[in-house]
Amino acid sequence: MDGLRAYGWHNGHERDESTGVSLELLRIWRNFSDRQLRIRNLVVAVVQLQGEAERIGNGVPVIWHREIDVGTLYEATQTKVIAITASTAQEALEVWNKSEYFDC
Repeated sequence: MDGLRAYGWHNGHERDESTGVSLELLRIWRNFSDRQLRIRNLVVAVVQLQGEAERIGNGVPVIWHREIDVGTLYEATQTKVIAITASTAQEALEVWNKSEYFDC
């Protein structure tokens, strides 16, 4: 994820130092085992990320968490979603540039 921030990809201002995962997402998944409570809290986190990304200018809000998939985001947001699986920042950018949105 670090290599993608230079391209406007944003997954939050406070991140775990070793994984780069948003501390807010980690908190949600640690504190709530109930799926609906996770979704409700994820809605708030997504809205916050969207606002922060907009202030970056051409920012891309990114949900970077191994347990959050497109289906989970469908439940939490009405925005368009792109699922990207990549081993490097370059691969992620290539997928991003060729991708089509999943309509939520």
